[in-house]
Amino acid sequence: MLINDKYKIEQKLGQGGMGTVYRAVDIHSNKLVAIKETLILSSSDFSRKLQNYTSS
Repeated sequence: MLINDKYKIEQKLGQGGMGTVYRAVDIHSNKLVAIKETLILSSSDFSRKLQNYTSS
């Protein structure tokens, strides 16, 4: 997958409550970079996640 015609995603590095991090390559400079995809929650989704977290 190519992001912004610049970054080629190579693999998923990790995933957590705030999003996912990928290893990618800048195809113009050939440098390795990390790209974070941030999870955006509605206030009701956030409240549910917070409630599940605090009751665990």
